[in-house]
Amino acid sequence: MRPVDLATRSLALLALLFMTASPLAAEEEHNGETAPAIAAPDVEPMEFLRQAVTRGIARSAALTEQEGSLTLEVNGEAMRLASRAVLVEPGDEVRLRAVVRPPRGLSTRPESRTSLDDYRGLLRQTSISEVLWEAEPDDILLPVPDGSVVWRAGASGGGASYVSAQAAELRAQRGAGQIHSTGAELAAPAWSARAGVLLLSGVAFDRTGDGILHGQNVGIYPNERSGSAPRPVREHAHLYTPPGVFYRLDERTRDARILPHLTLGELMPAVFPDESEPEVRYVSISPRLLKFLEEFYAEWIAAGHDPRHVAVLRGFVSPTERLRLERRGVSLAEFSRFQYGDAVALVYDPRRTDEEERGAPPRMGDLTGDGEVTTEDAEVMAEIAKDTMDRIGMYGGLGIVESFQGPGPSEGTPYLHVDLRGWYTTFRE
Repeated sequence: MRPVDLATRSLALLALLFMTASPLAAEEEHNGETAPAIAAPDVEPMEFLRQAVTRGIARSAALTEQEGSLTLEVNGEAMRLASRAVLVEPGDEVRLRAVVRPPRGLSTRPESRTSLDDYRGLLRQTSISEVLWEAEPDDILLPVPDGSVVWRAGASGGGASYVSAQAAELRAQRGAGQIHSTGAELAAPAWSARAGVLLLSGVAFDRTGDGILHGQNVGIYPNERSGSAPRPVREHAHLYTPPGVFYRLDERTRDARILPHLTLGELMPAVFPDESEPEVRYVSISPRLLKFLEEFYAEWIAAGHDPRHVAVLRGFVSPTERLRLERRGVSLAEFSRFQYGDAVALVYDPRRTDEEERGAPPRMGDLTGDGEVTTEDAEVMAEIAKDTMDRIGMYGGLGIVESFQGPGPSEGTPYLHVDLRGWYTTFRE
């Protein structure tokens, strides 16, 4: 089997993965009427596939996931979810590997996989679980010998890239369609699975500088080693070191999904929702927070709750934003964990499954089913959060708060405070 150019092979597989049986089948149904098949021109196979993509002949197929699975490994660690974000520091590399578990009865033996040779003659009967990597046009995926790929973050950072992998069983049978006069009919994949990762490239922040990051006034962080700092802060000074990396939140990244049920904009809502939101905002996100939320969602779902009902009232707050909140009568501690990117204020909001109300300002709903909205609803969330901390060994503060200070339309609602300061503590306000 001859070696195949990676880009050429990917293009061929891309066309095959997204072709349905109908475009090249003998007949196709259109609103109850029979339409003639689209005949492939008598050109080289690879050129035909390029033309198919360009002309839109290749269409999305309704693919049903069955028993098989595809798991992404990120730097050697298997992703628990089919889609999530990974935080990447400027200039760093991420190694991605796709692990395919096909449905029973199928095989991933190398000799079963399709090669370019197959397109030059009659397509073979079946091709099993070929992996296709897809990335944004400006991304560079470097293949490595073990079958994985490496993505490299730009030195300046601040970008967001989505890289996905798809595996499928591709079937091909002899038929009426013509590919270079050899005759082949392409069928939709009998099995398909996809997994993806959002790679957020950070921007370096000078901890000892003037607090300005790309023109934005992030502010000066308090000195964690100062004699005036609270004792717990001094004793855990390494956990209160100012963040060295920030992530860009803008129109492009705001709707990017960092977890299957949470976008970056939802994790980092506007601190001042009653004001116009800046076009660009730099936020700190701790990798610990993403890990905790991933596991919290798993516990939440296991408890029988809908993951879409979890909403974030408050995420990152910069030192400058904290001072602005203070001037508006909203008090956050000088060393508030919101400044370090590992704290969130959570509510249960069942309205988020209603399309008309999904965009409404988050407020706590009746989680206990007693007909009232009180701190008892936040306590149910706290129990799940504590179970999550115990299971993964990642501890912090859990606070039951009676009234959100705002500002904005969510003011007055009960909520659960969660942070990952490094040791377990609880409080009520």
